[in-house]
Amino acid sequence: MIGRILTFLVSASMVAVGLVFAPALNFEVGSPVQLHQLNVKARDLSLVCPGPAFFSGGKSGTSLGKPKPMGTAEIQASWSAATNRSLFGAPLTATASNLTDSFLSFSTSTPYVLTVNDPLGEATQGSNLLTAVQLDAVASSRMNGLLGSTCQRPQSEFWIVGGDTSTGREALIILVNAASIDASVQLELLGSGGLENSPGLSGISVAAHSTVVIPVSSFSAKNSTFSVHVKSHGAALAGWIQQKTVRGLTAAGADLIVPTAAASKSSVIPGFFVRGEAAAAKLKTIGDFADLTNLVRLTNPGDAEATALVQVVGATSKTFGTVVQASVPAHTTVDLVVDGLADGDYSIFIESDKPLLASARLNRTSLTAKQKTDFAWLPAVDATAGSRTAVVPKVGVSKLSIANSSKRSAQLMLRGGGLNKRVQIKPGATLTFAVNPASVVLIDATEPVAVSLVVDVDFTLAVLAVLEQRNLGGQVGVLVR
Repeated sequence: MIGRILTFLVSASMVAVGLVFAPALNFEVGSPVQLHQLNVKARDLSLVCPGPAFFSGGKSGTSLGKPKPMGTAEIQASWSAATNRSLFGAPLTATASNLTDSFLSFSTSTPYVLTVNDPLGEATQGSNLLTAVQLDAVASSRMNGLLGSTCQRPQSEFWIVGGDTSTGREALIILVNAASIDASVQLELLGSGGLENSPGLSGISVAAHSTVVIPVSSFSAKNSTFSVHVKSHGAALAGWIQQKTVRGLTAAGADLIVPTAAASKSSVIPGFFVRGEAAAAKLKTIGDFADLTNLVRLTNPGDAEATALVQVVGATSKTFGTVVQASVPAHTTVDLVVDGLADGDYSIFIESDKPLLASARLNRTSLTAKQKTDFAWLPAVDATAGSRTAVVPKVGVSKLSIANSSKRSAQLMLRGGGLNKRVQIKPGATLTFAVNPASVVLIDATEPVAVSLVVDVDFTLAVLAVLEQRNLGGQVGVLVR
């Protein structure tokens, strides 16, 4: 027995030594698979304009059924024509036609799509290539206000920070699919109490070349503070929230709320132009006018609480701003009241220790022979350096609001729209410039700045963000087996 055990141990030792000192064996069949680098052209830049306002309740305002667009909206657009480059445009369900003018001004009764066809992929996308804005001045007993929007590049995911479904307030989510394939949409709603869990937020179908309108009240009624996260599978979508206010029997403001900039620890909201504060103060002492208070809305999409510092900065030494601090719990939306400001031009700078989404609601009040109130929702705007183009609507009084959120002074060159000047904007400062209607303004900046266009039409208000919208191309690695 002892002999057998010794024999087994010796054999095992020899096997172990053989495994340790055995030569390495490498097997290779054929040649190694090579990674191929392919240059992928960016998708042609398309912008979708939402079209005229949607009205609920039919002609009488009391019938059931889906909201329907009524009237027309005005579109102004600019594009950079060049060899091997063409612009096509058409209403959502129509065949696109070639457009040759570099500046366009027309009306539409449906959502409208503009596309720059660039077969060689040589054009740098952004506002210099194509930019468009839309205004819809609505004056009726059921809706009254100036609805404005920068026309949007379709996206697979975006956030709309704003809206109100409390009594007398209506918020409609507008989703436009300009693609030739269908989309399936999932919505998330973050309110003051956290993530809303309501039926109807997922599995929403948006067919190709169609528009879907969803009342927010159908899954979150009497909610004054929320943000909507839109995620699309299949086609990319353009989206807005159409917000209106009715006080009793009086229509008292409307706007289109556009997607805001991505969540960031540093955000800027240009174009916070305060007017009619004394008139608003008088109205807030009576009736349903509490929402004439200006505010900043912050949404925390993350998993940890965030601390935010909100600074409202005036454009001149006579417009003293204010500072507001707040904590924003995870997966929550909060409203911060911004009051005590004198009439003047301001921009809002937001710093936080966690990435936040941001927007602001700005009211406009006039106590004339006929009382009038309106409001606008201002998105946070990405700050960029370099050159960009702003299109000015043909109606109303328009002003550029430029805010410098960088740590260094920026040199600005402004041309067009009655401007031809070079100016400096200090860090954390904001400047205002009046521009001519129906014009194109070229803006060059040496440092990242955020820009919005504030439009006033007969005491109604819209704020149009100047956006650098682009699709991305580049190199993609492909394994061919």
